[in-house]
Amino acid sequence: MIKKIASETTVKKGALFTILIVVLLLVSCRSQKGETCRDGEVTMSVSAYSLVGKTASGLPSLPGTCACGLSYPFGTRFDVPGLGMVICQDHGAAVTDKHLDIWLPSQTLARTWGRKELLVKVHCP
Repeated sequence: MIKKIASETTVKKGALFTILIVVLLLVSCRSQKGETCRDGEVTMSVSAYSLVGKTASGLPSLPGTCACGLSYPFGTRFDVPGLGMVICQDHGAAVTDKHLDIWLPSQTLARTWGRKELLVKVHCP
């Protein structure tokens, strides 16, 4: 009898845990604007910055970090021609949905990159 109750409790906890994970995944795919992120290709204005510090997600600025518009949740990956894959870990006041701001390790590299209009592949979390 005790084993049966214990196994039923374990099953209920397991089911509850599964439901919680599904809800968290659904919520994480929604942006701060409440929109759902969509995979695809988007023409974006891609600029670069080199300030060192914490991003809005709480993680440090590192190679592969970018700031993106509020329609993209943290963890969204962008395949940027000439740079490769970067991950949205920051949202900036001046960064719109059609703009990416890529972190580069020096001001010289950021200025050399400048601002480019590129076709970027979006991979939502």
